[in-house]
Amino acid sequence: MKNQFLTSLLCILLTAPLFSQTQVEEQLLFDFDSYELTQSHQNQIDEFIKSVSQNSYVEFTIIGHTDQDGSDDYNIELSKKRAQSVKDKLQALILHENLIDIEWKGESELVDANNSTSSKKKNRRVTVQAHILNFENTDDIIKVVHELKPNTFNIDHTQDRQITCNQGTIIDIPANAFTYMDGSDIGDAKVEIEIKEAFTYSDFISEGLFTQSKSDILETGGMIYVNATVNGKPIKFKEGESIEITYPAQNVEEDMELFYASTDDSGRIDWEATNQPITSRTASTFDIEIDWDSFLAFDFNGGEERPYLDFPPLDKKPPLAVKPYPPAKPLKPTLENTPVNVGTLDKVFMSKKKKEALREEKFKEALANYKKQKIKYEADYAKYLENVEIYKVQKPIKDKALSDWNKLVTDRIEAIKTYKGQMLRFHVYAQIQGAIKSIKSKVGERTNKQLLNLLNNYMKSPVSLTINEKKLYLKAFKDQTRMILQERKIYPEIVDFATKKNHNLYPAFSNVVKLAKKHAIEEEFEKTGKIDDGSFGSYVTNISTFGWMNCDRYRTYDPRILADVRLKDEGNDTKYYLIFKDMRVMLSGSKGDSEYYFRGLPKRKDVKLVGVKLVDSVPHIAVADYKIQDTNNLEMAFRKASLKEIRSELNSLNALASNL
Repeated sequence: MKNQFLTSLLCILLTAPLFSQTQVEEQLLFDFDSYELTQSHQNQIDEFIKSVSQNSYVEFTIIGHTDQDGSDDYNIELSKKRAQSVKDKLQALILHENLIDIEWKGESELVDANNSTSSKKKNRRVTVQAHILNFENTDDIIKVVHELKPNTFNIDHTQDRQITCNQGTIIDIPANAFTYMDGSDIGDAKVEIEIKEAFTYSDFISEGLFTQSKSDILETGGMIYVNATVNGKPIKFKEGESIEITYPAQNVEEDMELFYASTDDSGRIDWEATNQPITSRTASTFDIEIDWDSFLAFDFNGGEERPYLDFPPLDKKPPLAVKPYPPAKPLKPTLENTPVNVGTLDKVFMSKKKKEALREEKFKEALANYKKQKIKYEADYAKYLENVEIYKVQKPIKDKALSDWNKLVTDRIEAIKTYKGQMLRFHVYAQIQGAIKSIKSKVGERTNKQLLNLLNNYMKSPVSLTINEKKLYLKAFKDQTRMILQERKIYPEIVDFATKKNHNLYPAFSNVVKLAKKHAIEEEFEKTGKIDDGSFGSYVTNISTFGWMNCDRYRTYDPRILADVRLKDEGNDTKYYLIFKDMRVMLSGSKGDSEYYFRGLPKRKDVKLVGVKLVDSVPHIAVADYKIQDTNNLEMAFRKASLKEIRSELNSLNALASNL
């Protein structure tokens, strides 16, 4: 029945006309402390692979788990071995390692937290997830491998507001700058601001953004999308109003202009010049002397010591005061209600007089029993009254003890949260110290501009810190941990800040620069009048319309040194991208009858060519380094690729921009 359901589901997916993405999974249960595959496991995997292999493209995630017996470290290792043994089997069947990811969770994700044998058996498992993707076109591939997530802010538009985005873009919004599309007043409704920051080549590819205006080549400082709504309704700027946008720190260039996005006949985004120059706050174009030794000697760590977390033993959870209940009062029997239990024949043949005599006898027995019950009831009731008085005394005491205990638990939970923040701050600043040492070692070897660029690259680095929350809770609550976490509905995890959104070093570095304001580097910047509180190396512009904007400059060349690059038209909705290695330029070619071409490119320039296409619904990629010649007729070598490989190739392009 299960396989029949899977087959029906997959048939529906295979006939779907549009891109679809779904997931099916299989559970493999393991014996206690075992990670070896049995024949039953292997048969189960074979059957599962057979059921999903009808699809054109499938990726797998294998997740290992254990029960709650054993230490955390032991269970993490055991779950890893279980996942690896399943991966080895899967690898032999599908032959493509990049289609398989493995994870191991130890005992952190129990399906049944009870301590029974049957519950533990459910937890000793490996989950095999099959991610089934049916691609309709190449754009579907791009959407899956990279998504540019927006920043969203709900603001009070009646007040001046400054917001800072994930990548460091700063937006200054004046009060009362917006109105509804018909010109009516917004009132005091909240305005939702949506911002996308496209600063990397993978961002550009994801959003279909290229650095060209008609046939002209543009060099970009980054592209930003801004939109605003009120309860889903579009709004616009009031006449004469605008917002100021300050780009993240970078190497700035002269002659930058503001461009707005437009759409050509094919639906591709093009850029229209506004003839509005973009200003910059920078000292990179000035030949100034920077006292790096003085700047780098600043105490960036602020003397902050490594945080320490420790707790005294926690008392057992105090019991609640048990409210006493009165004993049941016995009912006094009556002669009329006393039952006479006789057999069937006696009911027919026993005389009425004999029945009444029997009833009186039973009544006397019931009355004697009642008197005994009454004596016991009166004693129990007296005891109940005593317990009521004891309860009245004990209840506030026990309630207070439980309240104090709960407050202590809450304080420890808050202490753990504070500790996590302190650890993050400590590691961020420790990482900054390491970055500063690295920069300091290069003083004298590199120019000031190169050193500033190196500082900027460090600012974008991820935070190197992993925190196992369960260990922190175990330290706080010992053997009461599970009970407390269940009561408080807390689900601890292993937090890797390097993979968390918004956890790069940019904000901390910005604060560092502000803290070092009186040191030589900023003193020199301030003398030039080109810096304002840490915004060095930033483009600044004002916009008065919503949508995509681009900070660009034209790159013009003598027509005599230009050449075309022609590529074989691979069909299958192939996408080509041409990226220059010495400037932030990414171009989209044009499709001819039998070829794909890029026109008017400067000769002798080193570029990287990337192609993505679908063949029988399977992703393919081609990547090539190339120097533009007088004549350029190329054929790219496409190969099958997993989404992981395509994502890795696109992300590797970003290093080209960061080195500029």
